[in-house]
Amino acid sequence: MESISIDEILHITQGELLQGNRSMAIANVAIDSRKATGNDLYVPIIGETNNGHNYISQAFLNGSRACLTEERNHSFPAEMTVIQVASTLAAMKALAGFNRHRYSIPVIAITGSSGKTTTKDLVASVLSQRYHTLKTEGNFNNEYGIPQTLFNLEADHQMAVIEMGMDHLGDISKSIALVDPDISVITNVGLSHIERLKSQENIYRAKKEILQRLTSDGIAYVNGDDAFLKKINNEKNRYQVKTFGLQGEHSVTAFNYSSSQAGLEMQVKWEHRNEVFTFYYPGEHNIYNCLVAIGLGYFYALTQ
Repeated sequence: MESISIDEILHITQGELLQGNRSMAIANVAIDSRKATGNDLYVPIIGETNNGHNYISQAFLNGSRACLTEERNHSFPAEMTVIQVASTLAAMKALAGFNRHRYSIPVIAITGSSGKTTTKDLVASVLSQRYHTLKTEGNFNNEYGIPQTLFNLEADHQMAVIEMGMDHLGDISKSIALVDPDISVITNVGLSHIERLKSQENIYRAKKEILQRLTSDGIAYVNGDDAFLKKINNEKNRYQVKTFGLQGEHSVTAFNYSSSQAGLEMQVKWEHRNEVFTFYYPGEHNIYNCLVAIGLGYFYALTQ
């Protein structure tokens, strides 16, 4: 993250400076006091079972010299710059959105009931052949993790691939404005989380939240073999729709495919081209994940 001044943080978060130095700058954001270091802004999150405000002093001891707070009457280290905000979570999101929108680079968001992490890794690997690409690491794909990923975006990045998970309706909506993708990928609509969402239709609605920020220039890139995702073809007047699949005609279609312990081999057709690809990912279920990487590689001129 490129440095940002306390004055800028005050403006972005609509916060109030309780104490400290307006002229200092921070270079990263930490929500875990154990990982806070020098030049980090510590953001104490109030969770269901833990309150990050209890660890402000620990963050200071680890090197952080600035923090946000919701608790005005907290006891702060005298040398710490402290900004009060209405919600530390909302303020963190505002800062993450600011950092994402500093850069005019293509951003790809990926979700799905299964395969989203593999797809994210495949897409990032392909794009990294030509572009310096940021991707979601580990399981940082929720309301707290997505901002942490966006804070890692810097001026030399040329692409970003962001994984977005969900457990409930509205989960993706909480973060989609921060990510503001140019291309949104949905790998499939399965049965995971059905105990919470009660129906596959609701799972579809939850996944479809990843399309909310797409404009007429944006692309919904979806599994064209999925019975639920086929419905998205009816929304081509809102954004572009491209599909990948094995059955019928798609933007990217695989056929003559085989799987072995060594991986996958498949013949792939897109537009007027036809080519054989090999991936070191065994299992026919990975064909769809590989098709996303092939299609986006083609779209960004990696497949000539």
